[in-house]
Amino acid sequence: MALIVGRQSMKPKYKHQWYQSIYESLPNIREEARKASEELGLDELKKKIGMYPGSSSCPGRLPDFVLDAIVKANERPILPIRESGG
Repeated sequence: MALIVGRQSMKPKYKHQWYQSIYESLPNIREEARKASEELGLDELKKKIGMYPGSSSCPGRLPDFVLDAIVKANERPILPIRESGG
């Protein structure tokens, strides 16, 4: 992403400049996402489903491959970190 200075665009020299340009673009990004969701009919789901299960009162369902991995991980004995290979 390039920073726009006047009519010139310049490539950010530092990562924090790139993140700052994204932060400054958030209103435009949100508006573009809102328009796209309306075009796809997803606006009907607004406030009906959560994107992150940890903080939503109406969380989305985790896919089977995620649930299967969680169950499989819970079947193993818990090892101290130095023995886990991590």
